[in-house]
Amino acid sequence: MAFVRGTIAFILFTSVLQAGDVTLHDTWSLAKLQGQSVGYEHSQVIAHSSKSEIRYIFTIDRVLKVKRAGMELLVHSTSRTLESADGTVVDFEKNEEEGGSPLVTRGYREGEQLVVLERGNEQHYPMPKEALGPRAAQNKINSIVLHPGSTLEFLAFEEDFPQAPVKIKEEVITKQSHSTIHGDQDLWKIKVTMDSMPGIELTEWVDDSGQTVISEFPFAGSGNLELSICSKEEAMKPISGGEISSTNIIVPDKILNDYRKLHEAQYHISGSEKLTVVSGAEQTVTTLADNSLWVTVQVPTYSEDAITWFIPATVTPELQPYLMASSFMQIEDPSVQDLAKKAVGSETNPLRVARKIESFVRDYITTKDLSVGFASAADTVKSRTGDCTEHAVLAAALGRAVGLPTRVVMGLGYLPPSSNDSSVNSKGTFGFHMWAEAYLGTNQWVAMDSALGGFDVGHIAFVKTDLGTSADRDAAFLPIMQMVGKLKIEVVEMK
Repeated sequence: MAFVRGTIAFILFTSVLQAGDVTLHDTWSLAKLQGQSVGYEHSQVIAHSSKSEIRYIFTIDRVLKVKRAGMELLVHSTSRTLESADGTVVDFEKNEEEGGSPLVTRGYREGEQLVVLERGNEQHYPMPKEALGPRAAQNKINSIVLHPGSTLEFLAFEEDFPQAPVKIKEEVITKQSHSTIHGDQDLWKIKVTMDSMPGIELTEWVDDSGQTVISEFPFAGSGNLELSICSKEEAMKPISGGEISSTNIIVPDKILNDYRKLHEAQYHISGSEKLTVVSGAEQTVTTLADNSLWVTVQVPTYSEDAITWFIPATVTPELQPYLMASSFMQIEDPSVQDLAKKAVGSETNPLRVARKIESFVRDYITTKDLSVGFASAADTVKSRTGDCTEHAVLAAALGRAVGLPTRVVMGLGYLPPSSNDSSVNSKGTFGFHMWAEAYLGTNQWVAMDSALGGFDVGHIAFVKTDLGTSADRDAAFLPIMQMVGKLKIEVVEMK
């Protein structure tokens, strides 16, 4: 079975064998999206002898190339997991490259916990020895009885979600003819769910010997990403890359005329079985009987004189996560520190500081495109390149660097139609968007949207996070993965 570990990390890795090591498994898969070749996956299992003890090294190499609004994004990722003979994870390493500097995550076992290190941050997560490493999990999967209705459940370690063991459930659905890269073949259809990705179903197509021939899973609203077992030569053919942005936009039922001047808008959001939209000072949410939502977005007003504290903020347990350095916000990096001082100057009023940072970051990022996946603040300081994610992360990092608590928001942003829009987009579009927020007081945060030049009623928030680690990022993206490509937005009222 080709193990799928999420849509964020895809990789390129080279392993070095030592004398006596034995390769037990070596599989190549071709990745396709919307019928186009977009990358490959290469997995290996190596038996490694050390001090009369056999351990297993499981590696996966992935490469993915997609296009966003015509701009190519090449993502490389690497994972290596070392496990003992009984399947216990000993240590792991993951390497991701999405256009910025590599993000390396390492972890090692300490009793019933994993100590995970990422860009100087250390986290301790529970990981019982019952959670199987990828080789042992593969053996467990191969033991499933190929009969309709057969099920299998177990705990496993997933390097993309090291914060807790993942509960995996497999269910055999039926045997049927399915198209493969080598023609039609009678295969067993198996549904796979993981509690680390609630609401998302994977599909495996398995032959009578238990070999996974095809793996399918939803990819960012662009249909299923399909991994098909093939030869190395087939997997390494030129990659065309698939366009994904057009499938992620949402055209509302009516245009938001003069949306920058509106102070309130009400929306009816439907179309997805699982809708995750957060409430806050700027957004109220009501769930209807059919699980659709009424969402009212307001543009808050703030008074500089009403704020009685000054930066740097006092570090309290409540604010600590929003003041800390993180994997993406290297606030102790000299380049980030210097830029923060340049942006803020001698200002100490939190609201004025937030406004200065919002404006500064908008001007500082001079190359505004989609060629970068998810860069850190330090990377963006150097490149001055990025889309909404780079604007949001840099704004949040500059705030923390001067003692202003910040977080990031993932949701939707509205863009009005341009003069050359087709009739389909003549009402404007909502698309995935990210912005930052700065703390002003208890339950009071002000938006900093450097990418779109400020907050307006066209912002609908799904998730708010301190963005501590790559695992936090991936967890925040999950609700969006469940909804993207499915949502319908009706504009009910505008004021």
